[in-house]
This record gives sequence, C-alpha cells and structure tokens, in this order.
Amino acid sequence: MVELTFFIVGATSVGVGGSIVWLKLNGLSGGQQQRVALARALALAPHILLMDEPLSTLDDELNEQLREEILGLHSDLGFTLLYVTHSRDEAKQLGTRTIYLWQGRVAES
Repeated sequence: MVELTFFIVGATSVGVGGSIVWLKLNGLSGGQQQRVALARALALAPHILLMDEPLSTLDDELNEQLREEILGLHSDLGFTLLYVTHSRDEAKQLGTRTIYLWQGRVAES
C-alpha cells in the first residue's frame, strides 16, 4: 500500500491524476504515457534518475511542456538526472553539465 501511495503522489506531481492512474498505458496519449513513466520512476524516490530519449517521440509543444515539468521536478526533489538525448536544445535546456559524444567518444564537455 505504501508503494501505491507514493505512486499516486508522484503521479499528481507530474500532472497525472484522477482516474488516469488506473488506465492501461495503451489507452493514454504519448504525453500521458511519459508522465506515468516519470511518476513510476519517481515513486521509488531515486537519488539518480536515468532518462534515455524520453521526449523524442512527442510533438514540439508537448516536448517543451514536459521539459519544464522535468526541470521543476528535478529542482523540487533534488535527484541527479542523467539525461540522454540527440537534441542539443534539450541538452542545453536541461543540462548543468553536458557531454557530447561522437562515435562513442567524448567530443566536447
């Protein structure tokens, strides 16, 4: 029951509330699916969170909105975020320290 409580609190903090928590993922939009995935990860109260291309399939408007939510949660909850992306815009907005890789090697840091 404790895990469920953490999940519902986490879901509320990422903008997923009400009956949406109980729906199957295939019944949700892409943005809702990303929010549920983030809530599930945050339910464990991690010290480090790895996000691998979490916004790559979303349209530009929703991508920007979720970036802001991720930044807010990162600030509020204080976890370390390791964010993998092919988008320099995302890297610049979300990163405090950024490493660019080229052909498996550090090209810029």
